[in-house]
Amino acid sequence: MKNTLFAATAFAMLALPLTSHAGNCKLDINPVTSGFFLNPTLDKMTVRSIRSVKPGFDCKLQQGDEIVQINTQPIRGQKARTVQAYWKSLKQDQAVTFKVLRHGKPMTLVLED
Repeated sequence: MKNTLFAATAFAMLALPLTSHAGNCKLDINPVTSGFFLNPTLDKMTVRSIRSVKPGFDCKLQQGDEIVQINTQPIRGQKARTVQAYWKSLKQDQAVTFKVLRHGKPMTLVLED
């Protein structure tokens, strides 16, 4: 039981941050992973919630959207640390293009200042 708790805690600290900024939006994400817990492979990443950090800014993403790609960075099949490093490199006022699946339909959403 203690090993399972340790693994889950270590994963939560080392995998993708569960709350991150993308452009002028703050996202709470849900990563689904497989493989070694210190640097797992991302199988899926969905939006739990989203809110604007800039008044009047339209984040366009919706709860339940599956993020497939961020700008040129694919999500599925990538190592969590690779996506995490890319995610952290995004600037708050930088335009960000998301390819998402919304209710199974592909969409491209551009978040720009």
